[in-house]
Amino acid sequence: NYPDDVPIKDTITTIRQFLQGVYPDPLPHDPDQVREILEKHGWHDTDDNGIRERGGKEFRFKALIYSALPGAKESSIHVLNQLSRIGVRMEIQALEVTLLKQHIKTGDFEALFFLIHGSLTQPNFGDARLFGKESPFGYKNPEMIRLLDMAILEMDPDKLESIYEKIMSIFIEDMPITLLLPQVYTSIVHRRIKGLSNQYRIDTAWDIEHLWIEEER
Repeated sequence: NYPDDVPIKDTITTIRQFLQGVYPDPLPHDPDQVREILEKHGWHDTDDNGIRERGGKEFRFKALIYSALPGAKESSIHVLNQLSRIGVRMEIQALEVTLLKQHIKTGDFEALFFLIHGSLTQPNFGDARLFGKESPFGYKNPEMIRLLDMAILEMDPDKLESIYEKIMSIFIEDMPITLLLPQVYTSIVHRRIKGLSNQYRIDTAWDIEHLWIEEER
């Protein structure tokens, strides 16, 4: 139910790269291609029960969600439905936050739905927290860690984007997470408030110093 022009991306970027659309095209929604890939790698539904199997093992897994996270249940059910159409069974287990954190800390999970905070507004800091050496879900890539450590210290926007071009390439290759929902900020303001048409101004509270009120005639 998002507008057609909402940017969709499958990687992490700087703010400027995001606003200018300077990142690779997102993965297409192509269930038929996925079915072909699964068939090619030996996953077949031989008994017509709607679940693919290989070597006598069904393609099923359990996804953990935070029971109190807004939208988590709806998002996970949507993904479950999409996967069922290609013969993959996903089971959902809702947990309270303390137990969920224990699973994350020990790496005791197959899949996990979680909310990213602050990665769009401060990507080089938020991304380092999620995908650097202290990744909360166990992702480890030495080159990614090195580049993110460089990004934290880089103040030149052009050099930062150059670093993130390499980061994007690694991210797309490894795909440590799948970004399910675009980050959308909705502001409802009176028509007298001017200045929000600038693409870099997306929130009235953040950008109030750049806005002005036009008197009505």
